[in-house]
Amino acid sequence: MIIEVSEGGRAGPNGQVRAEYLGTTLRPMPERTSILVVEDHPLYRDGLIDLLSRSRMLDTIRTANSALQARALLDAGSDFDIILSDWRLPDGDGLAFLKSVAQTNPTIARVLMSGTDDPRLPLLCMDEGLAAYLPKSLEPSETVAVIARLLEGETWFPSTKTDARMLTPRQTEILIGIAAGKTNKHLARELGISERTVKHHLTAVFERLGTTRRAEAVSRSVEQGLIQLPRH
Repeated sequence: MIIEVSEGGRAGPNGQVRAEYLGTTLRPMPERTSILVVEDHPLYRDGLIDLLSRSRMLDTIRTANSALQARALLDAGSDFDIILSDWRLPDGDGLAFLKSVAQTNPTIARVLMSGTDDPRLPLLCMDEGLAAYLPKSLEPSETVAVIARLLEGETWFPSTKTDARMLTPRQTEILIGIAAGKTNKHLARELGISERTVKHHLTAVFERLGTTRRAEAVSRSVEQGLIQLPRH
């Protein structure tokens, strides 16, 4: 396992401290796996790195203290399966940084982390097509389980405390598209997101509206005044 940690002023000439852990038997994976942790708080960052290294799921763990450092790694050609970014970074908004990553590195699973108990954050992450939102209050075992799901190409979001009838702007767009007879593939192409993200939005909508049927979800959302369909 390779762990590279950015340490700011205490780093070597390349801004990193490199440590190699030899003799570690990793869990068999179809290909080499890597993760970038963008976090400027040493205590949380180091704890997370220790947790991930002990999970034996990853071949390479690298860190950056800011969006600027993370962008430099990406621009230099570094390839990652997952990017975990704190919401509040020294040089800006972690969600905005992850949004920019989608434009240049669309295959990377993007994950926002935060210690703020704001029920809007998971919804914002969904709307931006992120793979997950991780509250920093998650138990270590839960964090490992989420990372394992992400490596398998899945998504994960905690349940929110918002009004069960509330729909995000993206979910509203998808429901209107469904009402027009559009498929998940069509919606993904039209909205510039993956089919997996469309399915995740639909699952959230079904849960909030208490149904598993597309047509019924549309009719209930119209009845509750959540969406307005164009009149013909």
